[in-house]
Amino acid sequence: MGITIDSELLFETIVPLAKFTRISKITKKPTEQLCTLNNYSRWSKYGLKELKNQYKNLLREFFIPEPEFEPLNNIILDYQILRHNKRKVDVDNVIINQKWISDLLQDMNWISDDDQVTLVLRPSIFHKGISETQFKLKAHKT
Repeated sequence: MGITIDSELLFETIVPLAKFTRISKITKKPTEQLCTLNNYSRWSKYGLKELKNQYKNLLREFFIPEPEFEPLNNIILDYQILRHNKRKVDVDNVIINQKWISDLLQDMNWISDDDQVTLVLRPSIFHKGISETQFKLKAHKT
């Protein structure tokens, strides 16, 4: 049984997850990996602030619309991971992405304070036809 949210939908978008590039020890070629809690020790050394800022800039430029009203006091962010393959990923394993999105929404004046964000985390699903793992993000007014 799914959770339904009856409040006003502010926007809905599909966004990429944050990634980092590292040199493979085996092939010696650059490889891209998602920023997750499982591989935190690998990507955190690449400069957390730089990764965060690159991700936020990408989302601001291409995926998150500008608000058309004063900042809200609170917001509901409804996430579902869309997988490009059938490997599962725990929705809480990519929590850093969700944190950075909340930070961005505050920076863009969607919300007055990112400590007033309610997260709805839905299990990941296989989504045929996409080339990389992404979030389906719905933002709702509370």
